[in-house]
Amino acid sequence: MATRIKPFAKPLSIRLLRKGCANRPFYHIIAVPTDDRCISEGIEQLGVFDPMPNEFNERLLALNVERFKHYVSEGAWIRSSTAMLLGELQEFYLFILIH
Repeated sequence: MATRIKPFAKPLSIRLLRKGCANRPFYHIIAVPTDDRCISEGIEQLGVFDPMPNEFNERLLALNVERFKHYVSEGAWIRSSTAMLLGELQEFYLFILIH
């Protein structure tokens, strides 16, 4: 009996996808194949980031930590813009990668 060979998996990257209007942007944190130039939605949305301060002067970030850890453990590259965003949360970011 022949064994099935797993097809070559494209390397993934975690990046920001800009949404919203010109004067009111927000970003989706998505997992996409690295070689995709034209990205509409990606494989999976991992979170959202709202860079505009709200009434309490807070910038909001929501992240599905379990899925983020899954993609990082699978070897996904984290794009520089996403790394800088998570770098602002250094203690949280290190906690995610250690646990």
